[in-house]
Amino acid sequence: MMKKNPFHILGLNQDIIRALGNDPQIQILLDSQLKALQRIYHPDVQGGDAEKSRMLNEARALLDPSKNNELYEHYKKSFLKSSRQKKEDGKVLGDEYDKNYLALAETFLRYLLEFSAKPEKLSVFNLKPAALLVFDTMISENLDSYQREELRKLRGAHYLNYELIIMPEGKLQKIKDGREINLPFKKIIGTMDERTVNNAGGINRILNMTVPAEIPQIQHALPRQNQYYKKRKPESRIYAEGFRNIMHLLSPEINENSYLFSINQFPGESFFTLDGRIMQINES
Repeated sequence: MMKKNPFHILGLNQDIIRALGNDPQIQILLDSQLKALQRIYHPDVQGGDAEKSRMLNEARALLDPSKNNELYEHYKKSFLKSSRQKKEDGKVLGDEYDKNYLALAETFLRYLLEFSAKPEKLSVFNLKPAALLVFDTMISENLDSYQREELRKLRGAHYLNYELIIMPEGKLQKIKDGREINLPFKKIIGTMDERTVNNAGGINRILNMTVPAEIPQIQHALPRQNQYYKKRKPESRIYAEGFRNIMHLLSPEINENSYLFSINQFPGESFFTLDGRIMQINES
């Protein structure tokens, strides 16, 4: 038996395994995580590591119930009973702490894509052409009642709304104040429905869960002409380390009155964002 739990070696989070519960779904997640990490560590990849690659394969093999269900159950129960992982435990294979978290974020995206859903439903893997009317939650959460009222007077009752257009092949376009903005690096990854958000203590508490404890929550005023706006950092950009704390709350289905999340994959940088609350869906 391995000295370290294979779930730890594969960089998995206890909350995700608890939330899934279903062993077939856990197996999909394990396969996806192995593929994501091997894209970093496989010896055929530049900068890869043959020993770490071997450890990953060995860990995955130990978590295959078709080969040894008793051993799989032993490791799963031990993993779920163990105390919450410390940050050091995130260093699954050494110094590649950030790489593991990025791989874990990618794992969840793969899990959503592989998860089955009703084919007629609008979802992250069935992005039919549609127009989403979205309420900009991030701006709203950073305004007090006076600021909201002043902006309403200046911009109208729907000043926080914008349209997110889902075009063919899942491409996205934002329409705000009559301006069309193409979003080639953005991909929708899931939603949180109202019940899930309320059970978690509200959307602001969920956003706070993504902020590493050592990073203070700071508010910065935007330029003077937009004096009523405040942009919250670091919640405006959710990086993989923080996103792993909330990703088990996401659903692949896209419904009205749910909160929309996306991944933004720019050259050299990837991060997640809360895009707002979906007020209305008009499918083409």
